[in-house]
Amino acid sequence: PTLEIGPGDGIWTEHLVAADPLYIVDRQPEFLESTLSKFNGVYRNRVRAYLTGLHANNKEEHDLSMLPQNQFGFVFAWNVFNYFPLAETTAMLKSCYDVLRPGGVMMFSYNNCDVPQCAEYVEQGFRSWMPKDLLVETCKDLGYEIIDTRAIEETVHWIEIRKPGELKTVKAHQVLGKISNVNT
Repeated sequence: PTLEIGPGDGIWTEHLVAADPLYIVDRQPEFLESTLSKFNGVYRNRVRAYLTGLHANNKEEHDLSMLPQNQFGFVFAWNVFNYFPLAETTAMLKSCYDVLRPGGVMMFSYNNCDVPQCAEYVEQGFRSWMPKDLLVETCKDLGYEIIDTRAIEETVHWIEIRKPGELKTVKAHQVLGKISNVNT
């Protein structure tokens, strides 16, 4: 299973369709709808879309407790953490740790303020402040292993982290049903 956080208009989602199942979460329902509209009805019905934050019964935006815990092999967030302050980044990374299975990997972009152009974005109020060393230390403090940190341009940075353990699965085929919480 794969989780995409903040799919926006689904630009990256089409590259995650091999995941089975694919979950997407966002705090804005219009972004979930926009992402789902990119796919035909058959595939759209297979994607598991969830709202976070105020749209999800007043839960915190970083609360992923509505998702299966300890189950995801991959969590992806592009152009999401670039706008989170440290406290919110830490809370979201903790929630992601809880949903990742042992050996699961998370990859996300961030605004590396060690680079002058990224620091300028903060001064303009466009992105949040996050130096690479602080992010790496935060990830380690939460128990993640650092796989790699990369940049392809001056303002495009990402980090790949892993929950300790060995990634395993017993899945033999595609899911044939859906488990739902029913409040009685």
